[in-house]
Amino acid sequence: ASVDSGNYSLVATRGICTNDEWVYIAARPFIPGLAKAQVSQPNCTVATGTIALSETQSNVKYYLSQNDEVKYTTDNTDFTGVIAGSYQLVARHLQGQQCTTLSPNPVIVDPQPLVPNVPVLSVTHPNCTERNGYVTVSNKQSLVTYTIVQGSNTVATANGDGVFTGITPGDYKVIAQAAVCKGEVTTTINAQPKTPTRPQLEITAPSFCNPVGAVKVINPTDAGLQYSKD
Repeated sequence: ASVDSGNYSLVATRGICTNDEWVYIAARPFIPGLAKAQVSQPNCTVATGTIALSETQSNVKYYLSQNDEVKYTTDNTDFTGVIAGSYQLVARHLQGQQCTTLSPNPVIVDPQPLVPNVPVLSVTHPNCTERNGYVTVSNKQSLVTYTIVQGSNTVATANGDGVFTGITPGDYKVIAQAAVCKGEVTTTINAQPKTPTRPQLEITAPSFCNPVGAVKVINPTDAGLQYSKD
């Protein structure tokens, strides 16, 4: 039969004879209640998770274990810096530690979302024959999309080699976008160098009196222009 804790006299009787013995039934060991766990998953800036505990009890220690191996320990506070994985939450009384309570369901911390590296750019500016520039992402990652934007407008998406072509002069931002997280950097495409117009010439041919001819540039004659002959 079920007997409550306490002191009892156990009596043995046979006929008119009896014998007794005092028996002590100890109190039931304290069984800790299991706290509730709320997981804050890793994000773009924090690589590990946090597990916040509520409805905790005094004199109880809480553990996160994997395959019966304790990984993290706390006294009525949060578990911080928890790496991705599946854990069992364990509650154990501090005095005697006779009884433990195990979570019926695992506590799961997800892996951190992919965080793209800040794009490293190689910029080719316009030249005398090309009015536009192009930009190459030299540290291109898989599963990352690269776009170049100006203000709020998306100008282009990089090709499979991480190259933006035909980019007009101006200030831009290159964004590396994964599923959730992104990285970005600014860049500038310089203006095309000024190309002189084709010279208009006045030619004086050699003559019997003057065996040396002459070439005179009529237009353009802007300051800063230099002329040479090949």
